[in-house]
Amino acid sequence: MNQKTDTSVGVKIVEGNGGLPKVCFSSAHGSEAEIYLFGACITSWKPANGNDLLFVRPDAVFNGQKPIRSQIHLLFSLSLLV
Repeated sequence: MNQKTDTSVGVKIVEGNGGLPKVCFSSAHGSEAEIYLFGACITSWKPANGNDLLFVRPDAVFNGQKPIRSQIHLLFSLSLLV
């Protein structure tokens, strides 16, 4: 998969586990997050200290057939902002 990068805002789309596309975000303050487009699943969020605050279940499957088993889905996260 081709990598698309917009370095001015710290967003890039890359190939993740199982060849699934994911969006990686990074802030000027050093925090990072990754969201898989399949299922809009947040699989990682690291504040500036670098310690990941989320986890992906050990039985997670990245094959585009089943939902990715992690802690937070983007739809739930967005609903908290409303």
